[in-house]
Amino acid sequence: MPAVAFAAYPKGAQMNLEYYQTKHVPWVFGLWQPYAKAYRLLQGGADSPYEVIIEIDLDHADDLAKANAQLTPEQAQAMQDDLANYSQKPPVFWVTDVVKTGSNSSTA
Repeated sequence: MPAVAFAAYPKGAQMNLEYYQTKHVPWVFGLWQPYAKAYRLLQGGADSPYEVIIEIDLDHADDLAKANAQLTPEQAQAMQDDLANYSQKPPVFWVTDVVKTGSNSSTA
């Protein structure tokens, strides 16, 4: 069953969005291959408790654990250490199963 992993950075994280989207995300996305399929980077609005949310598409809910398990200890530590380059607060993580998707496309 497809799944989506989320990392949400709380308000007050003072995100360096330029660094996050041009350096950190592409680097981690590359490290998580072949498990990470696609991602969407979302900026929280005024009513959101989060500054930034990233959604990562996976084939299965346990793929994030598999992606992290394939990292060397040095890579895992570097990912944690890189947080200081783009956020003053750590993210909240969770993984969900995709139950159903849809769209508003019309057929002719």
